Amino acid sequence: IYTAALLKSWFEHPDSSTKVKEDSCDLIKLDKETDTRLLSKLKTEEIEYGYVFEHILLRQKKILTKAHFDKEGQILYIAQGTESIDSEIINTGEYDITEVRKVVLPDSIKIIGKDSFNGFKNLCEINLPDGLLKIESGAFTHTALKKVEMPDSVEYLGEKAFSNSSIEEIRLSEKIHCIQESAFSSTKLKTIHLRDGCTSIANYAFENSSLEKIELPQSLRYIGKEAFMNTELSEIRIP
Repeated sequence: IYTAALLKSWFEHPDSSTKVKEDSCDLIKLDKETDTRLLSKLKTEEIEYGYVFEHILLRQKKILTKAHFDKEGQILYIAQGTESIDSEIINTGEYDITEVRKVVLPDSIKIIGKDSFNGFKNLCEINLPDGLLKIESGAFTHTALKKVEMPDSVEYLGEKAFSNSSIEEIRLSEKIHCIQESAFSSTKLKTIHLRDGCTSIANYAFENSSLEKIELPQSLRYIGKEAFMNTELSEIRIP
């Protein structure tokens, strides 16, 4: 239990020698909405005491410093040195995410986390730097991306990664061994080349897409149920 004044001081001067330490009570993990509401009360000193732990404040600090927008709110910059991003880091409420048209990622980025850009409905441009390792589930769902160049460093593409997006053309990494469930479902993707080394296509991977042509590698061993359901494929050659 700490006084609001102490917590407020630490929040405003996080690099000072004053540190908020965890008390003897059990560690609780509060969601982003709760964190924000509590910190707002602390800053206006509406509460006298509170159970607030260092990890909550550190997370807020991380959210505030890892991402920033241009003055129009149409370009989102992720800070150099950032290795992993997620929806909490990006969606700070500073700007309307539906207005973002371009995202600039640093060379340091390794992981694009779950739902990172989900709902960025006007996002049409993003750079994927060499060294990127993972694109997790739902990362680009409901975006306006039409063309994506994936570096060969990417080892994992999560389920629903591009589902319900405007994707029309994509170059996959040579290290992608599995097209995960619904990865390209309900998209405008017309053609795709699966690189040699890809061994499986999961359920619903291309369901309800505009897929007309797909090149399957000799390494392919498994195609899941309804993987090509309701597509524009007229023929497919199974290796």
